[in-house]
Amino acid sequence: MDSGSRPPLRLAEEFGRSIADGIGAEAFIELQLSFATRLLPKFSDNSLIRMRQHILLHWDQSYFKSTLIDEFAKTVPKDKPVINISSMTPETLFGSISDDRKHIVKPVFAENCFGKIDELLGFLGTGNTMKDIVNTMNTGMEGKTVTRHLLKLGQLDFDKNKIEQLRTSNVNFDPNKAQLSHQPDFCIWAASRPMENRTFTYLKTSGHLYRYHILQHEISDEEAEHFFTKPLRPNLRLQEELAVLNRQLAGVAVKNLSLPDEQIMVKILPPLKDIVKDEIASEKRRLAEVIDIRTQGDIMREIAAHAFLRTVAENDFRDIEKLEYTSDDIEFILRRIGHFVEFKINPLFADEFTERKHKKRPREQVKELVPQFLFDKEMRSRREIEEYVNNKMTVGNATISATLVMLLEEHRICQPKYGSYILKEDCKTCKCRDSCLSKTE
Repeated sequence: MDSGSRPPLRLAEEFGRSIADGIGAEAFIELQLSFATRLLPKFSDNSLIRMRQHILLHWDQSYFKSTLIDEFAKTVPKDKPVINISSMTPETLFGSISDDRKHIVKPVFAENCFGKIDELLGFLGTGNTMKDIVNTMNTGMEGKTVTRHLLKLGQLDFDKNKIEQLRTSNVNFDPNKAQLSHQPDFCIWAASRPMENRTFTYLKTSGHLYRYHILQHEISDEEAEHFFTKPLRPNLRLQEELAVLNRQLAGVAVKNLSLPDEQIMVKILPPLKDIVKDEIASEKRRLAEVIDIRTQGDIMREIAAHAFLRTVAENDFRDIEKLEYTSDDIEFILRRIGHFVEFKINPLFADEFTERKHKKRPREQVKELVPQFLFDKEMRSRREIEEYVNNKMTVGNATISATLVMLLEEHRICQPKYGSYILKEDCKTCKCRDSCLSKTE
């Protein structure tokens, strides 16, 4: 494969779309970015902001979540192990000692780069088990040292040679303190079905949910009918291309990586604020509840990952002395800015938010208005769309931008040329086919 023939994110998006249409495309974009963050060093100018991006796919059960993670995992190089931790106990995850007290069970993430979870709630369990796993996972997901104290680890006559061997695997065992510790460095890819309110509240207040970058979606009745009647088949050629590309990516070294600077973040903040203000205008909520440091971290990690993937493609997979950010990286974030705060604004499937969920939100209203305006199948400019929407409701341009991106991703509208839109029709007969920026067939 010619490594520069197709941008990495475009390749991932197309393969994901072959598995599960729009939700597959979006999931694979996020998984590819997460994979890239595991290949990057820490931010050289601020080690407090972690580089690893954890992904949680959160929507109705039986709609491809685990399948998407499994299929993406097949494209990860064999020397970057992806291990299924769905059924693991705390002892297996975080380390313990064998029943005969002669061998240490090494923590899973002392040696593995990626962990996948088929169903988050099944993995976490209930009661004290959930609290134990959540507390320790929170520490590990931040890249901090994980330490376990168990009485049975207090083996004063434990073989000292084995203790030294453990250190070569980044595991420290102190039998005098009954303590086992390691420095993990991993990304988690998890799936979650709807959860009841009590569990949601605990996972939110414990901070566990916000360790993930969450991609949520509510499957519409129309989508359900579409998936039922149109069997989708993974494009195995694209899968192999992505596997080759990811092996090449894993061989690229980045020697210096700095945080996106203030000038970059200043360009991102205004449209982000506009979307949030539109969404919470009628609620007693503060901007600070949504645009927090974790939101900032998610955005910074994705800018860095995008800059890495872009630079590698432009430089024919050569090592990078210092990763630089460009307007292309900022534009990528701005096109998808709404999804960084979607879960915090309107977390789906939690009873606590049922009333809010059923109340039409600004983007939902815009999502209805745009197809209405384009119903005559005539091409309309962005300015005409803004005027139409603003005659019907009060909403910011950033919300309109985010909604247009959503409609394009769902293939409900097309972009025949930059800044112009038309209602989606059969690509094979569309008069704008040759110039269309978003054709899919």
